Amino acid sequence: MKKFLSFPFYPILIAAYSVLFLFTANLGQIPVSVLPPPLAASILFSLVVFPLCWLAIRNLQKAGLVAGLLLLLFFTFGHVYNLVESKLLFGMEIGYVKLTVVFLGIAILGTYLILKHIREPYGLTGFLNLIVLFFIVTALVQLIRYQSVASQKASDTGAAQTAADTAAYPDIYYIILDGYTRQDVLLDRFKYDNSEFLTGLSERGFYIPECAYSNYSYTSLSLTSSLNMNYVEALGVDTSKRNSKKSDPLGLQNLTHHSAVRQELSQLGYSFYTFKGFSPVLDITDADYYFDVFEDDSQTNTIASLNFDHMYVKTTFIRVFIEYFAASKEGNLWRILPPSTKMLLDPDVLEFSSRSYKWYRQHVYTFDTLKEIADMPGRKFVYAHIYATHQPYVFNDEGGFLWPVNEDNFNYIPAIKYVNGRILEVIDAIQQKSETPPIIIIQADHGMFSGLDKNKILFAINIPGKQDLLYRSITPVNIFRVILSSQFGLDYELLPDKLFNLNEATQAILPLELECNE
Repeated sequence: MKKFLSFPFYPILIAAYSVLFLFTANLGQIPVSVLPPPLAASILFSLVVFPLCWLAIRNLQKAGLVAGLLLLLFFTFGHVYNLVESKLLFGMEIGYVKLTVVFLGIAILGTYLILKHIREPYGLTGFLNLIVLFFIVTALVQLIRYQSVASQKASDTGAAQTAADTAAYPDIYYIILDGYTRQDVLLDRFKYDNSEFLTGLSERGFYIPECAYSNYSYTSLSLTSSLNMNYVEALGVDTSKRNSKKSDPLGLQNLTHHSAVRQELSQLGYSFYTFKGFSPVLDITDADYYFDVFEDDSQTNTIASLNFDHMYVKTTFIRVFIEYFAASKEGNLWRILPPSTKMLLDPDVLEFSSRSYKWYRQHVYTFDTLKEIADMPGRKFVYAHIYATHQPYVFNDEGGFLWPVNEDNFNYIPAIKYVNGRILEVIDAIQQKSETPPIIIIQADHGMFSGLDKNKILFAINIPGKQDLLYRSITPVNIFRVILSSQFGLDYELLPDKLFNLNEATQAILPLELECNE
C-alpha cells in the first residue's frame, strides 16, 4: 500500500475529476452517455503531460508535482474565468488575456519553487494521492446514487387495461409551448397583436382565460406542479434551495417522469405518449410511446453530447481560444481549423451539424407526429413539450431554419408566427381524426422577461362539454383536477390559484399576487 501511494498518480486523477466535477454539478441535465469521450480525452491528455514532465525533470516525485500543478491550472482556468470575467481591477475588466498572464505566472513560479525548494516529496505525494482519490470517490458515489434513484420506475406505469375499456373516454393532449407569453405582453413589449391566433383557437372550441398565469416562472417547477396537480412545496420539494441555474434534479425528475396525472390516467387504461426532451428532467424515455427524430439520425453527435463537450472545454485553458475566436472568426487561423475543432469551440458554427439544427429537426418532427397520433388505437395521454418559442430561436416565420443562431428576442415573433400556424394544423388534424372529441390543452410553462410578466402565459383549454367549469383566473395546477374530476369522477377539489416567481436579488422563490382585473 505504501509503495502504491508513493507513485504520483494524482495528476491523472485530477484530469478525470475535472470531467466528473462538471457532470455531477449538472446531474439531471446531461445523460451519462456523454461522459466517456471527454473523460478519455482528459485522461489521455494527462498521460501525455505527466511523462513529458518526467522526461524533462528526471525525478518522478517532482515530475508528479509539476504535472499536477500544470493540469490543475489547465482544467480550472475556465471556472476561474467564469467568476472574474465581469469583475473590474483598477477600473479595468480582468478579461481572458490578463487571467492568462496570471495563470502562466503561477505555472512558472510554481514549477520553479518545486524544482528548487522541494527535495524529496514522498509524503506529499501520498497525501495528494489520497486527497484527489477522495474527491473522485465522492463524485462517483454521487453519480451512482443519482443513477439509482433516477432509474426507479413508478409503480403502475404500464398502460394496463381496466374494466372500463369500452367507455368512450377522450384522448388527452397536453402541449407545452415553452416561453410563449400572453397577449397583453406581446402587445406591450413587442407591439404584436396575437388576436388572430387566439380567435382561431376560440373558433375551434378553446377557452382562453383572460388572466392566464403559470404557477411558477421556471420550467421544471411549473411542469412538476401541473403534472402533479399540486404546488411543489406540498410535493416535498425544497424551493428555498432553488436558484436560477440549478434545481433539485432527483426530486423533480421522478416527480415529472412519474407524475400523479400519468399514474391516474394509466389506471384508467391510457397509454402515455411523449417526445424527446432536451434535458433528462423533461426527457421521459420510459413512456409507452416515445418519439425521437434522432433515433434515425445518421449524425453521431447528439444535442446532449455537443452541449457537454462544449461546456467542458470552456472550463479548461482552451477557454482562451474560445474567447479569442469569439472575437475574430475571420482570421486565417480560424479558417484552417478542421470542422470537428470548430464544432468543439463553437457548436453552432456549422449549420447542419449544429445542435441548433438538431433542435430544429426535433420540433418539425414533433409537429408532424402530433398530427398522426390520433390515428393510433387506444386511449392516449399525449405530452408534447415544444421549445420553438424559447432561445435559441431556430425558426423564421415561414418555418425555415434560422441561421446564424439568434439568442436575443429579435426572432421571438417570427417563432411565434410559425408556431401559431403549426398548432392550428395540429388541432385541426386531432379534432378531425378523433372518434371521441379530444381534450386539448395548449399552455406555456412560463412567460417572458421578469417579475409578474414571467408568469403571464398563453393558456388555451378545450374540454368538450365541460367548458363551464373553467374560469378566467384558472392556473395550470388546477387544470388536471378539473379534467379528472369532471371526466372520470375522481375526487380532486380545486386548489387556490397561487403564483411564485424568482427574486433576482435573493435568488429565493417568492409568492406573487395574482392580478385579474374585472
